[in-house]
Amino acid sequence: MTIKNTPHTGLADRTSNLRILFMNRPDWETAPGGDTVVIREYTSALRSRGHTVDFSCDPQMQMDSYDIIHLVNLTMNGITEKFARSAVNQLRPFVITTLQEDFPQFISKVDFTARSLISYVESGQNPSVLDGFSDAISKLAPSLPMTSPFAAITANRLLACGENEAKTIRSMFKNDNISIVRFGGSRKSDKPLNPGLFTDTYGVSDFVLCTGRAEPRKNQLMLLAALEHENIPVVFVDGTTAYSKLYKDTCIRFKRKGRVIFTGRISEEMLQSAYLSARVHCLPSFYELPGLVSLEAAQLGCRVVGTRWGTLPDYLSDKCSYCEPDSMESIRKAVLDEFESQSDNALSEIASQYTWERSCDELISIYNSVLSNWPSVVPPVSDYDLVFDPLSLVEVIVTNIEKGNFLNAVAVYKTFRSGFPTDNQLAQVDSIISQIESKLHL
Repeated sequence: MTIKNTPHTGLADRTSNLRILFMNRPDWETAPGGDTVVIREYTSALRSRGHTVDFSCDPQMQMDSYDIIHLVNLTMNGITEKFARSAVNQLRPFVITTLQEDFPQFISKVDFTARSLISYVESGQNPSVLDGFSDAISKLAPSLPMTSPFAAITANRLLACGENEAKTIRSMFKNDNISIVRFGGSRKSDKPLNPGLFTDTYGVSDFVLCTGRAEPRKNQLMLLAALEHENIPVVFVDGTTAYSKLYKDTCIRFKRKGRVIFTGRISEEMLQSAYLSARVHCLPSFYELPGLVSLEAAQLGCRVVGTRWGTLPDYLSDKCSYCEPDSMESIRKAVLDEFESQSDNALSEIASQYTWERSCDELISIYNSVLSNWPSVVPPVSDYDLVFDPLSLVEVIVTNIEKGNFLNAVAVYKTFRSGFPTDNQLAQVDSIISQIESKLHL
């Protein structure tokens, strides 16, 4: 049986025109986040290379005119699954920039930390309110993961931004169909860099800078608590969007020995000046992929303290300091160590390797790899001796689907499925096979 497929450029090289459709949440521009940066940077870089790039948040959109579909953010499981199902139904190849965070590691700690520190401020910063905090946070039960299993196992390629993210994905799906495509962090400016612009405007020097929207997962309250008794200015470049007004208001009300400044949204030129004039940049988030502001600060020569949770260590290795975001003492020690350290060009040099242009080159190579094998005829994965438990059944079926062997996937499914009770993974496989059978009129 031949599977109908819209003609595409297939083995085209980078100079050939690909038609690419990005798909993401509807509010990706009005409520910007890391996924917004990814789409904007890739769109710009791809178009500069002569490729056609469109965007849609409509799962029902006709995809036939596009060579490849690029979904962003596997953790937006509801909308991402709809996009993936539409691509599967329309037999279009698709990749996913996963942005897959290890939610069981940190989500319960985000809420606990925010509630505890808000109570601390509301008490007038009575130290007894935080008695037992460190012990309690270490004993919190892990939360549930947020992801789309259907999208993950049907994608032609999963794109992780670092080794730690890829490891998280493999632990969830036993999936090796993963490519690591590191993000860029280059700050572009048409004007000469001026470190004095920020210090003159805000009247502050030798300060700790924290760039990012004020919210519990970015952990600004923990940074303030860690440096509560230090006579060091702390500057927050926090933008205009706040997911929690209470959290930001509490940050503003927090009393500490050193000065605290909230700038709100500032110009790109002013932000670059802030990076250049800061003594240390610290983003003690509970999780970052990789923390683009940390990467950008490093590229401009600022000392960096970043979270160990996520992929920043995959980028900056041992050239900066890392903190455990659930420990005030860890944050305090890392900041003070960097504050007293000597400037080192090695950090800027390694950070400057990561650009969106380089990332885009890797992305195009992956597009072409996917397209050159879509929907190619390859030997089916049908060794029935491999199927001895539900997980191996899922693996054999998924491998066949990934290679375009839809009929063989259905055959393996019909042979073995009835022998296993339904679990979450098999329920997803049931749905996938149903979609394939419907599409192929089996």
